[in-house]
Amino acid sequence: AISPAMGDLRWGMTKAEVFTYFQTQIRERYRPQLAKAAGAIEEDRLRAEMGDHLRRLRESEVCFRGNHNGWDASFIRDEFTHNNNECLLVNNDANSQNFYFFINGKLWKWYKAFNAEVFQGQNFAQFSEALQARYGRSRQATGELVAGRGSRQWLEWQDAMTRLRAIDQTQFYGFFCLVFEEKETVANLATLRRNAPAARDGRHALV
Repeated sequence: AISPAMGDLRWGMTKAEVFTYFQTQIRERYRPQLAKAAGAIEEDRLRAEMGDHLRRLRESEVCFRGNHNGWDASFIRDEFTHNNNECLLVNNDANSQNFYFFINGKLWKWYKAFNAEVFQGQNFAQFSEALQARYGRSRQATGELVAGRGSRQWLEWQDAMTRLRAIDQTQFYGFFCLVFEEKETVANLATLRRNAPAARDGRHALV
C-alpha cells in the first residue's frame, strides 16, 4: 500500500515536474468552486485565493547552501544537510504540512506532518495501529538520519522502492509524521552528501 499512498508522485521527478504536478492539483481543486461561484465578486475571491496558494508554493522553494534559515531549527532539521545540492518544496493541505526533498535535482523524500487536530485525542500507539491496518506489521527501527546528529527511533515499512517511517513528534510539536523515502537514495546518502554536516548541539532544537 506504500506506492498507492504516493499518488502520481514518483522518485526522480525534477523540481519543475513536482511544481507542475501541484500547480495542476491546485487549479483542479478550485475549478468546481469557480464554476459554481455566485457572481463576479465570489469568483474574484476564489481566483485570488488560488493565486495566493500558487504563490506560496513558488516561494516555498529553499536550497540548503550553507545560509541558515528557519528549517535548521525545526522538526525537519535532521532530514537535510547543507552544501550537498539539497532543496525543498512545501505544499500544505487541509490536514497536513508536506515537505518534498530533492537531492541533485531529483525528488527522493516526502515528509508529511499531520495537523494536531486530525488525530486529536489519540496517542502514537493508536496512530501506529491505524497505520499497521493499512501497511501491515511494522518494525521498530533505530538509526542516524544524518551522521553525527544522534540516534532516532521510528516505525518502519518497506516495499521494493520505498521506505516509510512513522515518527512521534507529539512531545514537542503535537503531531505525528509519515516520511516516504526512496530506498536507493537512502542507501547512497554517504556518497551523495560529500560535504559533512556541521556539528550541532545534541539538545532538542526547541531547547
